[in-house]
Amino acid sequence: MDINKKKIRVQFETLESLPPLPQIAQKILQLRSNPNQNIKNLAKIIELDPSLSAQVIRYAKSPLYGYQGKIADTESAISRVLGYDTVLNLALSLATTKPFALPRKGPLGAEAFWRRAISCAVMSQKLAPSIPKAKNVTSSMAYLAGLLHEIGLLAIAHLQPKLFKELNDNDNNTSLIERERTLLAITHAEAGARLMRHWQLPDEIIISNLKCGSPRFTGIHAEYSLLLYLSNTLNKASPISEKTIEEHPECAHIISFLEINPENVIYIFNEINNNLTDIDSMARLLAA
Repeated sequence: MDINKKKIRVQFETLESLPPLPQIAQKILQLRSNPNQNIKNLAKIIELDPSLSAQVIRYAKSPLYGYQGKIADTESAISRVLGYDTVLNLALSLATTKPFALPRKGPLGAEAFWRRAISCAVMSQKLAPSIPKAKNVTSSMAYLAGLLHEIGLLAIAHLQPKLFKELNDNDNNTSLIERERTLLAITHAEAGARLMRHWQLPDEIIISNLKCGSPRFTGIHAEYSLLLYLSNTLNKASPISEKTIEEHPECAHIISFLEINPENVIYIFNEINNNLTDIDSMARLLAA
């Protein structure tokens, strides 16, 4: 490893130049661990940041949720449309990503970042109830894992903006991980895990972020990382059929490991793919 790569590696190991976890995110995490949590308390925290509140309200108005009534405030967005857990995790992901800036366009830009995050989060959230209860997988955690599974890209953009620009400008046939290792000697998955550990986010999120590219991982909290792998892989294929799953043996392995009915996978993925226009709209909203 050359000297520059060693310096970059140390930079990501120490994370001294990264901003602290925003206070709003800290408050949401505290609420998340409070057994007496309620909608009013969550709405009050979100409304401390008017831009965050506006994003949640616009998210609730998305055609993806199909709500036709009036949504005038954050509490209405929670109680009438999105639900407590979805808003808590959406707000947490928005709050944790707020200190960072990405260019709007490009394969790693803000719009593409949020498009992948939302697609992965919604798919993982909808698949989670199909997993046997004994595996202790919750829709709420699956959703949050999907939203934050590429947060390492934000850390790279913040700590190494020139190299991030090179990654974003040169989307060639080489995989992103290979290009990251060539330029940085660290991948966005590793960077993201370090960032989230630094911020003391839940272990499920840290591990799913680090292992979401490993379809044979069977360690603790593997269910979440496998959901992310399944969502990200099948998200690239449309429409989904039994043949699609057969063509992706790793996905077939995950479906078997998680004990999910393949018909549920096919139905859910095709349902999401039919709403890609709405997901694109939501991604542009969150990237603004």
